[in-house]
Amino acid sequence: MNNNILQACALSAIAVAGALPATGAQKTSKQEQRQGKRPNVLFIMADQWRAQATGYNGDPNARTPNLDAFARESIDFSCAVTSQPLSSPYRASLITGQFTTTNGMMQNDEDLKPNAPTAGELFTGGGYTTGYIGKWHLFGGGRQNFIPAEKRFGFERWRVMNCTHDYNKSFYWGEKPVKMQWDGYDAFAQTAEMMSFLEQAAGDDRPFCMFLSWGPPHAPYNTAPAEYQAMYSDPSKIVLRPNVPAEKANSYRKQLAGYYAHIAALDKAFGDLVAKLRNLGILDNTIVVFTADHGDMLGSHDFSAKSRPYDESIRIPLLMRYPPFGAGRKISEPLTTPDILPTLLSMCNIAVPQQIQGRSFLPILADRAKSLGDCALVQWPLCTDKLDLKEYRCLRTRQYTYVETLKGPWLLFDDTADPYQDNNLAENPKYASLRKELATKMHAEMERVGDKFLTDAQYRTQFGLAPQKKPKSGGEGSE
Repeated sequence: MNNNILQACALSAIAVAGALPATGAQKTSKQEQRQGKRPNVLFIMADQWRAQATGYNGDPNARTPNLDAFARESIDFSCAVTSQPLSSPYRASLITGQFTTTNGMMQNDEDLKPNAPTAGELFTGGGYTTGYIGKWHLFGGGRQNFIPAEKRFGFERWRVMNCTHDYNKSFYWGEKPVKMQWDGYDAFAQTAEMMSFLEQAAGDDRPFCMFLSWGPPHAPYNTAPAEYQAMYSDPSKIVLRPNVPAEKANSYRKQLAGYYAHIAALDKAFGDLVAKLRNLGILDNTIVVFTADHGDMLGSHDFSAKSRPYDESIRIPLLMRYPPFGAGRKISEPLTTPDILPTLLSMCNIAVPQQIQGRSFLPILADRAKSLGDCALVQWPLCTDKLDLKEYRCLRTRQYTYVETLKGPWLLFDDTADPYQDNNLAENPKYASLRKELATKMHAEMERVGDKFLTDAQYRTQFGLAPQKKPKSGGEGSE
């Protein structure tokens, strides 16, 4: 985005009266005095980490002591879902605050062409030092190629590869077209780079907004550092979710052992980041967010890949630590990806552009509202032949999951009574009135965001999308 728009973004930064509650007895550090109490933002996301796979959510396989401790100090958005369970669409919705039926990023490896200011531009224009480290996946010019400045959408500090899953031989680009290599396991090296930045930022007069995007725990699952693979050297000890078919248990356990090894490694990296913020004296004036772009099925309902509208695929962890809004809280109001950007902008007293379709959760965080409508929309706008998956729309409420295809109702689950989503109520006549109520709510939300639920062919024509690509042999293929 050009300098005129960035200047306009800067002028739009406003002090929202009453937005931030008084901190009372909290100590005010020199950092807070320099920044006028405007919080920093450290946004940390993993790739393909489903909400259930954490110790604080009760997963017996997950070794996540650092995240568990962080959850006790944080706000847990316990019904957070991805707006589309695929990498590029999630990331596009994250930085634009729009659904993919508006921003056009409906599949991987397309070129995002925003029609509104993005996260990097808004925070930079709002007076923040900005940066991005890790996986990007929003550039259509090739997964390994240099990303030009105009395709970084306002982020200043830049240590990025568009997309790679070779976590132990991983390359990246800086601001200049000089290809560099991360040392060892890339998530650890990227975390070290972020900690170096934090040391520099601690003495800066400007607040910062930094994104750290890890590639794991996405496949390949056998590539975590050896010491973490050793924790899961006996896959037979993996406790499977009840919706994984018993006849395929051994195969899925092997995948899950590698999955949880990556998770254990990332938990260590996450703990290092929080410790660095604490040691620098800026933790309590930093909004720290931990989340993921989507989950993965990993055997549940006998599906191996993401993209489907089940909780293992669409539900994501979302923790936010910022002491003025309390600790150990759970917010059960459903939240979806476009809601994240306006929430962070509001918390940082930066005006939210009208083009953003997400809802700011600041009223709930500040105890000024109990609900924003009890609905979160999940989209799957294109057909996916390799998964035999058609276009669908999904509504997630506190209690229910409702899904339609273009042919009509497909799935309906009572997630409270049936947490593993084994009992599809969509065709049960006893639930006809509930199904109608949820359908009405979902279509109202679709209308609010301009989602006309078109066909695959119509969207490909509208946005000039490439034809489907066949997955490479031996690879998961969808990212």
